[in-house]
Amino acid sequence: MTGSAEKRLETEMRAEGEVERREGIEFRSAGAKDAEGIAELYKKAYDGHYPLREYFEPGWIVNAIKKQSYIWQIAVNKNKVVGSSVGVPCNWNKSFEIGRTIITDNFYNRKIAKTLCERVRSEGFTQGFEIGWGTIRNEVMYNISKYLFMPVVGYLPGMHKPKVRETHLFCMRPSPIAKEKRRVPKQCPLYQSSTVKEITKELALDSIISDYPPDVVVGPNSDYAVLLKLSYHGGDNSTIINSIDNFDKLAAEYLQVTLLADKTDAIKFFSRLGFELCAFLPAWFEGDGKRYDCVTMASCGVKAVLPEKMFLSTVNKFKKIQLK
Repeated sequence: MTGSAEKRLETEMRAEGEVERREGIEFRSAGAKDAEGIAELYKKAYDGHYPLREYFEPGWIVNAIKKQSYIWQIAVNKNKVVGSSVGVPCNWNKSFEIGRTIITDNFYNRKIAKTLCERVRSEGFTQGFEIGWGTIRNEVMYNISKYLFMPVVGYLPGMHKPKVRETHLFCMRPSPIAKEKRRVPKQCPLYQSSTVKEITKELALDSIISDYPPDVVVGPNSDYAVLLKLSYHGGDNSTIINSIDNFDKLAAEYLQVTLLADKTDAIKFFSRLGFELCAFLPAWFEGDGKRYDCVTMASCGVKAVLPEKMFLSTVNKFKKIQLK
């Protein structure tokens, strides 16, 4: 990344509610009055098959905007919502997901998705979140992730099921604060991988060595999360494991777990059970004012399709990681 690009990312600020106008399109934060139009946009785009069915419900959208602190950016043309992108807060690790990006058919190739995602990312970091991340379903979003300086750090082999299970790429960007807090473990074999080295280089990460917390599995740690088994997408039948002790009792077509990067024995344990090591997440977990690297592993009961052939290179890079 060039110095000017880094400076642009780290210093950009966007006043909340700022409106942009370009070629008849108005870009702005969503309000309660936009809920009907947003719901209609998602219904039409996915023909009713979107796993996150709450996005079809105007009442839920109003609540998400007003009470749940979602960062919701829309594009409007002649009082009609023609594009939407959402920043979903994940307060447990001070991160936010950039996603749910959709553009109506008549407005492709006008850089609307790119603008919306950039606005979400900018506002998320301005609000103090320390990690921005997202999943990539197609080449358009892959190119947008590069523009947003959010490199690919892995893949999810079947978590999402728009109609059939698909393998999506995972991208992320630590803020400058997250980079300063990041620590790496002592003598960990994972860091000998060329894939991990490539990711740390692309993100321009320093390597400050520190002991890691005793935690093995990390994620939202609340009674609410445990009760729901951390089901990420109910319509997808995909479950995120929150404890190494109870995962074998979970019934789901797709299982995913995130581990601290230094827990080599746990990584090998899940690998023997058929889980793929599919993502390396720098500075993902926060504790005691520091941030620690993690890996994501996943197991899918059916073969997921690749929406884009170009995704295969990322999958193959991670399959080459061998921990001795």
